[in-house]
Amino acid sequence: MTKANVYLPRTIKWDKVTLPKKWVMDKATPSIPRPAPTIEQIKQDNSGKVEITFNRRNSFLSRIEALRQ
Repeated sequence: MTKANVYLPRTIKWDKVTLPKKWVMDKATPSIPRPAPTIEQIKQDNSGKVEITFNRRNSFLSRIEALRQ
């Protein structure tokens, strides 16, 4: 007879979880700066509905340029 590795899932209650106040990651990957997209156009119709169009081409190009550096 051999031993079996058996996994029995159980629900963890949040009141039983203790999280540290400060997390430190020694080998974290640095984040890539992501500039906010610029607003291309803002339209409002007679009913008050507002439509905002973003110029995503510029923000996407900025991300590519940030990756190249």
